[in-house]
Amino acid sequence: MGEVTAFRKVVERTPSLVQLVDEFLIDLKTENKSQHTIKNYQADLKAFLRFYKGSLSELSPAILREYFGSLVDTLSPASLSRKQASLKSFLRWAFRHDLIPANPMDKIGAIRLPDSQPRFLPMAQVNKILSVITHDRDKVLFTLISETGLRISEALALRVEDLRQDAQEFTVRGKGQKERTIHLVKTESLRLLKWFMRKYQITDGLIFRPNEAKQRYGLSGKPVEYSVVAKAWKRYSQEAGIDCTIHCLRHSHATDLINKGAPVEVVGKILGHKNLQTTLRYAKVSDQTVKCVLERIK
Repeated sequence: MGEVTAFRKVVERTPSLVQLVDEFLIDLKTENKSQHTIKNYQADLKAFLRFYKGSLSELSPAILREYFGSLVDTLSPASLSRKQASLKSFLRWAFRHDLIPANPMDKIGAIRLPDSQPRFLPMAQVNKILSVITHDRDKVLFTLISETGLRISEALALRVEDLRQDAQEFTVRGKGQKERTIHLVKTESLRLLKWFMRKYQITDGLIFRPNEAKQRYGLSGKPVEYSVVAKAWKRYSQEAGIDCTIHCLRHSHATDLINKGAPVEVVGKILGHKNLQTTLRYAKVSDQTVKCVLERIK
C-alpha cells in the first residue's frame, strides 16, 4: 500500500506530457544520440500529442491501440513500426524515471515487417547519376558516399579535424557514436575532397556546409539539413532517369565490394555493422562472382 501511495505522490508532481516529451528529447541529446534519431523521435511524439491530450498516468494500452489503429490506413508498416518504437522508447524512459508503474507499450503487439532486402544499383548507374551533378558540394558529398558507403548523417557530420594522413583516411562516428576509420586510398572522392577544401578555403569545422550560395563558405557550425541533400539527390536521379535513394548508394557500395571479392568481415567493418548478419543482407553475389570463385578454388 505504501508503494502505491508513494507512486501517487510522484504522479501528482509530474509535469505535463508535453513537458515530459521535451525532457526526454533533452536526455537523448545528453546521451549524444544522432540528430537524425532525435528528429524522428520528436516528429513521432509530437504527432501522438496531437492525438492524445490526456496525462501520462491515464495513458493505457487501449488508447495506444486506438492511436495506432487510426494510422493503419495512412502509413506504411515501416512508418507505423517506427512510431511504435518512438513511443515505446519514451514510455520506457518514463518507467525508468518512476513516472508510470508499467510501460503500456509492452501490451501492444509489434508490427510485422516484410523481410525486405537492401536495394542496390550497378556502379555504372550510380556513376551515371554522379555525372549529371555540377554543384560543387553535392558532387563531392555524393561521390564520397558512393565510394565509402557512409550513412548520409555520417557524411554531413564530417569535419576537417576528422581527416588524417593528408585526407587519405578519416574518422566517423556512426550509430551509438561508435568510431571507425574510413580509407580513401585510390578514390576519386579523395581528389575531389582536397580540391573542394582548397577552393572554399575550408581549414576547420564542418566540411559540408549549408551556405552554398556564398562564394566562400567561411566558418559555420550548422550542418546541412538532410532534407536539402535528399531533395537535391532526387533531382539528380530523375535527371539521369534512374530511381535511387541516397541510402541506395550505401547498399550499392557494399554489393560492389562483395562482388569484387572483399570478405564479408571487411565489408561489415567498412559499413560499421555490429552484426555480420546485417552485412550478409548486402551480399548480392553475381553469377560471374560465383564462377570466378569456383574457377579459383578448383
